[in-house]
Amino acid sequence: MKNTIKKITLLLCITALIVCLAACSPLLTLVDVSFDEEIYHVAVGTTVQPGFSVEAQLSGEPVYVTYKNGSIQILDADGEIVATKKSKRTLENVSIEWISEDSSVAVVDGDGTVKAVSEGTTVINVYISCGKESIDARVAVEAGIPVTQLETDEDVTMYVGEAKQLIVVITPEDATDQIIEFVSQDEMIAVVDDMGMVTAQSEGETEIIITSCDRFSDTQMTVSVLIKVQPFSSGSGSGAAMLQELLGLINTERAAQGLSPLKWSESLAKAASIRSQEITEVFDHVRPDGSSIFSLDSSIRGENIALGYSSAHAVYTAWMNSPGHRANIMNPSYTIIGMGYAYGGRHYWCQLFG
Repeated sequence: MKNTIKKITLLLCITALIVCLAACSPLLTLVDVSFDEEIYHVAVGTTVQPGFSVEAQLSGEPVYVTYKNGSIQILDADGEIVATKKSKRTLENVSIEWISEDSSVAVVDGDGTVKAVSEGTTVINVYISCGKESIDARVAVEAGIPVTQLETDEDVTMYVGEAKQLIVVITPEDATDQIIEFVSQDEMIAVVDDMGMVTAQSEGETEIIITSCDRFSDTQMTVSVLIKVQPFSSGSGSGAAMLQELLGLINTERAAQGLSPLKWSESLAKAASIRSQEITEVFDHVRPDGSSIFSLDSSIRGENIALGYSSAHAVYTAWMNSPGHRANIMNPSYTIIGMGYAYGGRHYWCQLFG
């Protein structure tokens, strides 16, 4: 009787061993694993489920074990699902474990769903095993506060040659990724640089498209501003085309030196037009009646005058070669300018800064 029990017990053990070997036999050889993304950008408070693909062999045949949206499959080299008893049995023995290296930034559950907790970067590790076969991989997760809104001026009116800085308000103020992109729809009318500085090129209208480059938002935030460019105005003086050219030369050099462009001021232009006529009588920084130039406009902070130069480039070169005049043109505290030109047997020029 005892021998019979021993034989039955031995038989059951052998059967269990065979079943175990069948279940755990390395039918699947794991070769390499790669994630769908090199880095996942996740908004704080939201989730993402990383997907991956494992290059493998199933009984010597090349296959891919994929994990996406919580579902695991075995695909052949053509991307078709392998539906065999062997593949089904293999899938039943595949186990996946997820671990976050910094749970204060992001946590991950047993299905691989990652939830961003606070701003920062962490690494999510995945461990894949089937029987005696195992492989692991890691992927970076960056958590951040997304941009929810962009606001700017609706319409901007400019004069040809004028430059203006677009002001963009980003909501929330503490958004992680505040990089924005500016694109002019018609650069013949106005151009815009990477910092949102618009320069009017010619009369007409165009739109500046402003787009958030936020990596943490599913929706790309975009806003536009209408730019209306009017013909260049120079007060009551003449030589508008030359003054337009002169303004362009000045702002180009200021930009090259890292300074903000001078904005065209109509009030200063009117005052400069008067001064360009006055210096045909008395070439001095004092007005012909003996009063101060500052009596013309309360915003005047400095003045350049010149005579004898027949072109914008010539007078610009002369001023830039003169330390005192150059200091006015390149003064970082000046933000506005108005200019006037007059001809009275000779060429007379005036710049007023504010």
